[in-house]
Amino acid sequence: MKRPLIFITLSLAASLALTPRPHLRAQQQNAKEGDELVNLVTQWLDAEARNDRTALDHLIADDFMGTAFGDNILTKADIVPTEGSGSQGRFPKSTLKQSTSRLFGDAGVVMGQIAVDGQPNSDMRFTLVYVKRQAGWQMVAAHLARNPPAQQ
Repeated sequence: MKRPLIFITLSLAASLALTPRPHLRAQQQNAKEGDELVNLVTQWLDAEARNDRTALDHLIADDFMGTAFGDNILTKADIVPTEGSGSQGRFPKSTLKQSTSRLFGDAGVVMGQIAVDGQPNSDMRFTLVYVKRQAGWQMVAAHLARNPPAQQ
């Protein structure tokens, strides 16, 4: 009686081990694309600091909308530097301090915190929305908010 039970148990374990697991592949793919989105945040911060119009034009969708530090809704034209606007970036050099990402098919959200380099207590929170299009991932929406001053 023990031998058939052991054989069945080992057979079941072997078949489970060899069964394809599409959900694991999907999780690995999501993790890879989530990392790609976080990398795009770093690229965006670098392009902003360098005033790199070409990079920003590629990273930010034409139908972009966002908010930052005020009541106005921003468009791509508001945040991508105009031709010949000089080499000084309008958004200072910043470092990504923390982030988390989540994918929803061809859309992704990255939330986190950045700090302006060389400026203590300059942390900002952000939420960025990306959509995967033919040309790759593009930022379609953003919200930036200053962290409230630390309570003493």
